[in-house]
This record gives sequence, C-alpha cells and structure tokens, in this order.
Amino acid sequence: MMKVLSLLLLLGALVVGPHTISSAQTWDFEHSFSTPIDANAFDYVVLQENIVTQNEGSIQYWRPVSTGVQATLRKHFVFPAGITESDIFVYLTVWNLGSWQGYGSIHVSDNGTDWTLLLDAPSPSTTAVAYTYFGPLPGELLG
Repeated sequence: MMKVLSLLLLLGALVVGPHTISSAQTWDFEHSFSTPIDANAFDYVVLQENIVTQNEGSIQYWRPVSTGVQATLRKHFVFPAGITESDIFVYLTVWNLGSWQGYGSIHVSDNGTDWTLLLDAPSPSTTAVAYTYFGPLPGELLG
C-alpha cells in the first residue's frame, strides 16, 4: 500500500537551522536541510504561495513576498509502503523586531485536507524564540 504524507509550513517569517541531529537509527527515507538556501531545501515542494528566501549572510530565512500576508510552503512525500516508524526534527526561530513580527507553524496530513498541527511558533514577546519539534508522526498518520 502506498503512503502519502504532506508537510505544510505556514509562516510570517522564520529562520530554519543551522542545526542538525545525529541518530544511530537507519531509516528507509531521510530528508533534511539546514537553511532555506540549501540546494535541497525545495526538494519535494509542491506548493509555494507568497514565499521567498532571504539571505542576510549569517542568517537565512523564508519570508512572505507581500508583508502582512501569510506565506505557505508545502512538501509532499510519497512512500511505497505504509509508515511504521518515524522521527521528525524541526527547528524554527521566529523574530519580533517591533514593526516586523514573524510566526510559523508545521502541519502534517496524509490526505492533503485534514491537517494535524505538529509545531506552533507564534510571534514572541521578546526579540527571538526558537521552537523545536522532535518526535514521531502522530499515530493516525502511521500505517
């Protein structure tokens, strides 16, 4: 049985990486990148709405093309069989620079319609906050 998994990133603006994890676990499938400007950051992307990468030297991030309008990036993965085990690691930093406030969230779905929130990264009350999700897919997406 084929398994489809979609990952949806909704954001105002956020920084991804440069953080990596290491694991003794060997997986049948892995997809990772440290920054939005990495060569493979847009692998598996099937939807981009109002989103652009920004490179400011020491930081790289996604941001909306039009300020004040949510940006969307969707990745789509197709697996030849059901998913029996998984680990997902997401690291997001969001900023609040007064007149410019970022936010982000990560959702997953196995049908592209019903989405499960994995990580909510609201605009912080301080200058910047890092959010992480490190764990398995929700049980309803396995199988």
